[in-house]
Amino acid sequence: MWNKSRRYLTIALLLLLGVMTAAAEQLKGRDTTSHRLSTEFRRYYIDGDEAKLYGKANELIDYLKRQPEFDHHLYYMTLIDLVSFDMNKGHYYRAMKKARELMAEMKENRHTEEYYNGSYLMAIIYWYRNNIPLSSKFFEQAIQEIDKKNSIDLATIYTDYANMLTDENPEKAALLADKALEASGNNSYRLTYALTMKGILAFNRRDGATVLDCQRRYQELKQKNQPDQICDMYESHLELAAMAVNGRAREAMRLSEQELDESDRYAIQLGICDYVGDKATAYEILRKTMKLQENQNNLIMEDDINEMNSDLQVVEAQREAERSWFIFLMVMIALAVVIIICLVVIVVNRRRSLHQLRQAYDQLEETTTAKERIESELRIARDIQMSMVPSTFPQLPGLDLYAAMTPAREVGGDLYDYLLDDGKLYFCIGDVSGKGVPASLFMAQTMRLFRALAKQHMLPAEMATRLNAELTENNDSGMFVTMFIGLADLATGRLYFCNCGHNPPVIAGRYMEMETNVPIGLWQNFEFVGEQARSIRDSLLFLYTDGLNEAENARQEQFGDERLLAALRRLSDESAQHIVEALDKEVAQHRGNTPPNDDLTMLCLRIR
Repeated sequence: MWNKSRRYLTIALLLLLGVMTAAAEQLKGRDTTSHRLSTEFRRYYIDGDEAKLYGKANELIDYLKRQPEFDHHLYYMTLIDLVSFDMNKGHYYRAMKKARELMAEMKENRHTEEYYNGSYLMAIIYWYRNNIPLSSKFFEQAIQEIDKKNSIDLATIYTDYANMLTDENPEKAALLADKALEASGNNSYRLTYALTMKGILAFNRRDGATVLDCQRRYQELKQKNQPDQICDMYESHLELAAMAVNGRAREAMRLSEQELDESDRYAIQLGICDYVGDKATAYEILRKTMKLQENQNNLIMEDDINEMNSDLQVVEAQREAERSWFIFLMVMIALAVVIIICLVVIVVNRRRSLHQLRQAYDQLEETTTAKERIESELRIARDIQMSMVPSTFPQLPGLDLYAAMTPAREVGGDLYDYLLDDGKLYFCIGDVSGKGVPASLFMAQTMRLFRALAKQHMLPAEMATRLNAELTENNDSGMFVTMFIGLADLATGRLYFCNCGHNPPVIAGRYMEMETNVPIGLWQNFEFVGEQARSIRDSLLFLYTDGLNEAENARQEQFGDERLLAALRRLSDESAQHIVEALDKEVAQHRGNTPPNDDLTMLCLRIR
């Protein structure tokens, strides 16, 4: 909950700037010109003057390149500052583009001692864009690349990494906070940053004793050090958390309304409600948080579109310049025709042929580049989508669970997910209407909501009703999703479920009879009906999407329900993973060389 605020990210980037500024102080006495230019550059950064900042950056870089000994450290420091400046100004697309180019340049020049800064910066950028898997990848990369003697920078990276993983992986976040404290040494600024983060993580775990201990240590450091030696960006959160631990939750909620901005206020209020068990208020705050996050994502998308349009305008300007040059060239050729007719005829014919050949080559090159770019972006989108669904499954005695998803295109609209909590297994499978990118976006929204509702321990019918309420709101495209939502009690084998217009599951070799309801997202205010089975222990439960039974071969023959039942009866004694993989092979053999006509998703469950 703590890593969604733009202010936190801005401060993280300023921390990065602060590290580099300290390094820049080493220039004093060594190169007065570069020191002067670097000082002026930092002043424009703090003032937020974009035009002067970029002008001074170009002046500094040109000066460095003219020197016999190239100071690559100051060069990279300047470029990284420009990326962080773009992020603070809201130019996220431009910042990501520059960061990738910077990392490629560092790698090409083998300046590995600087490379961790680029990885850290990419981690911050992806964090703000809510891409947790890629952000985690770059955080881990930065930790591997940094010199472990550089404990101050390492402490900052550990703390920011813990901040990002607060919701996604609280256990790892707690370990990272401890590492940050260890790496901070006697640096009061890093120590207070790490202490507040550890206190926040403890508050999320309802560890009141640790919260109060972190607050006490923080106050001791605050009294012993100057204000500029203390990181106070999470001070209010830690104090409010301590108030809630001391039984003053209502007062903490009231103070958060007065002292914090919208995103910070929702974060601490959600934590307080969770600590005192006020689920009703927590749900309302969660709704506001999701709305705020949606607005933030819209701003990011709007900035991306604006930056892409700017790139297109540059390309159009270049083409216009080429056309103007071509016209000028033709005028010169016409004048030459007046002077020497015969020579002009030869030159014109030759230039015309060369121009046509160049034009054809340019068009072919542009088409090829555009196609490769689109294919690359779709591959990245597929990787991101596949990382959203679980790829590992619990290895517990008495539980055999496995699932797999194969999109018909680069990205698709099928989904599956599960959550194992206190002996209860929440699981679902779904099929979004349509295919491609729109379906994948709707699928991501559905999965995010399912996980949030499952953590609140709702029954499947209530989860379906809540999902429907969220997905029908502002659903101008008319998209919907068929789903089967289940809750299995691993101790008793009892199954609670709600089928929302989805294919009926197969249990013990036959199709289940159930209330079908309607697909989610189709009708507003629909109350979904849930059912239950007394026990599914020792019975094979198989869920799937219509990409399985409706898979067609070259003769347009479908795989069919009977063939599915026969295969499940034949494989009933095998493990869940073996059953899913075997059915995937049988569908592929049935389809032959015919491309898949729909996404294919399967989930197999057995409780012994």
